[in-house]
Amino acid sequence: MRNTFVAGFIGALSVVLLALFYTHQTKFSSNYKEVLSILHTLNSVEQKLNYNILQNSIYLYTNQDNIAQNRAILSQSIKAIKAHALIQDKNYDKVYKKTLKLEIETEKYFSQLDNFLSLNASIKNSFIYINTHAYNALLKEEHNPKYIRMAQYISKAFITAAHTLDTDLLLNTEKKIQALNNYNQSLSKPSRPIELFLLHVRFILKNFPPYIETLNHLLSDPLLQNTTDIQNTFSAIAIRDMQALNYFAVFLMVLFVFSIAYILVLLLRIHKENKELEAAQTNLQSSLVTDRLTGLKNRFSFENELQKFHKPTLVLLNLDNFKHINDFYGVSAGDYILCQCAKILKSITLKQFDEQIFRLGGDDFGIIFEDVSQEATFQNAQMIIRAIDTYDFIVNDIRINITISAAISNEVPLIENADMALKHIKTLANKKLIVYSNKLNLRRKILHNIEVTNILKEAIKHNRITPYFQPIFHLKHKKIEKYEALVRIKNAAGDILQPYEFLPVAAKTPYYAEITRIMIQKSMDYFQNLPYRFSVNIAMQDLLNTELMSVIKETLEANKETAKRLDFELLESEHIEDMELVNSFIREIKSFGCRISIDDFGSGYSNFSYLSQLDFDTLKIDGSLIKEINSDKKSYQIVKIIVEFATINKLEIVAEFVEDAAISECLEILGVTYAQGYYYGKPLPETL
Repeated sequence: MRNTFVAGFIGALSVVLLALFYTHQTKFSSNYKEVLSILHTLNSVEQKLNYNILQNSIYLYTNQDNIAQNRAILSQSIKAIKAHALIQDKNYDKVYKKTLKLEIETEKYFSQLDNFLSLNASIKNSFIYINTHAYNALLKEEHNPKYIRMAQYISKAFITAAHTLDTDLLLNTEKKIQALNNYNQSLSKPSRPIELFLLHVRFILKNFPPYIETLNHLLSDPLLQNTTDIQNTFSAIAIRDMQALNYFAVFLMVLFVFSIAYILVLLLRIHKENKELEAAQTNLQSSLVTDRLTGLKNRFSFENELQKFHKPTLVLLNLDNFKHINDFYGVSAGDYILCQCAKILKSITLKQFDEQIFRLGGDDFGIIFEDVSQEATFQNAQMIIRAIDTYDFIVNDIRINITISAAISNEVPLIENADMALKHIKTLANKKLIVYSNKLNLRRKILHNIEVTNILKEAIKHNRITPYFQPIFHLKHKKIEKYEALVRIKNAAGDILQPYEFLPVAAKTPYYAEITRIMIQKSMDYFQNLPYRFSVNIAMQDLLNTELMSVIKETLEANKETAKRLDFELLESEHIEDMELVNSFIREIKSFGCRISIDDFGSGYSNFSYLSQLDFDTLKIDGSLIKEINSDKKSYQIVKIIVEFATINKLEIVAEFVEDAAISECLEILGVTYAQGYYYGKPLPETL
């Protein structure tokens, strides 16, 4: 009886103890996963911040939203670790104290970061000023060529220092700066551009060394060492706790021999959970360095692995028009193609170069070669391009043709330089492979694009988008009957910028649609009480902007009488792909009484086919034909055919680039309706 009681007591006790053990172990596992996840997030965001800072130092300007976001995540992660129930346990007091230390170090780091961002913005402005505005202003003034060259030398030295992040390059300029200052003081009236130039130069001399010092401190990963120390301390304590739990489980199994079966069940469950915990750790570690879709190393791994190479060369690969694959065939088809491309890359690269293959995100792949000649890298890249271009990608029994472009860079920063070169090659026809070189001036182009974008932003903000009006002369009636509204920008200095100076950049930004909207509104306001017809330009990308189209229709609705005298000139007619979209636009604007012209007619081979599909009212003959009409028989015959074709189809004709009386007379004889060009008037802010 007593034995039964003892056995029953032991059995009951074993159930209670095992239940308590199971509850504690489950809670511990959950807490361990949570803390480990937060620590991994902390580690990842610190490295992202490091990368963001490096971007800022390279380009002197980037979007700082990522820095702010990662900074917030960093603070939140530290608070989450401090407040976590597991870290609050006295066993983890060391982790808690080290987290407090990390919090203090983080505040110091943020202070350094704020100082860096402030210096970065100020120094950027001064570098831009001395390299562009100041030097251009000096050239407009009549100064001793010796001192102009001296200013040029100073400017070049400072820009070289900015690109190389080397303060020593500024030391050799101090004598020339003093000489330039002495020269300015010797003038009867000191030059304001020289004073401003010297002001910015001295600002950089003063602030560039602390800027570099701050940058080097930030890039030394002051937080990462503390985070790694916290991870190691936490892991050591957690492993010790897990070992204690495992020892207790073994103890229960030996002690409670009469309830072995039940204990085994619970132990199996515990073992399973431990395995899941280990698997979770393994998966988390793997996800940090491996792309889940292709199995290749990911962007994070790329940043780490790159440090191990001594003489790296990067081949950056991008699938052409991959977005269309996802849109047309679906995301699953796109994923399949990415996986197949990864297999192709792994199968054809040559291991004697010790290369590493990465998926860098989206449809970008990267291959790093160690100590390989540019010729060998070029040949490998060509081989990869041919392999993918000729591979049959079969999705649901449909053959999909995939092409790829590549850029090669062995100049740091590798990925940024390769990415710039890749974007550049995408703008070139029939070119698939490019080697990055400073001679391409890609950084200068990027800085130019940034500068023009800022000019556009300020021009829109301060109402400096303005239409100029060029007369269109009726050859038979002998008078001006129309005007074309052409966009101009007045910059902050009051200078007028021509379209070629800003429209190519604007077309790649959201500001392009805003320029179109402003031009339509201002042109309608100007011609509201004038008797002329007038035209504005509209591009295919405007037609694709549904929000802009809604605004245009609202503007026409609000100005019905003026809209009856408005002509829309369709640009880029060679790139019309969606005929239904264009037809829909034409029907809508004609319902308001507007008319539609096709611009630059005769410049390509597909214009004639549009006339049978689209309801145009006017043809504007391309100016390259008009300029040569009296000197080139081919141009004359093409214009003659266009006029005969337009007459048969009852279309009006406008000839551009009419620059003299002889061209005008020839056009009148041929039967052209209108003439436009400098012979009849240049674009002006007011009508004639």
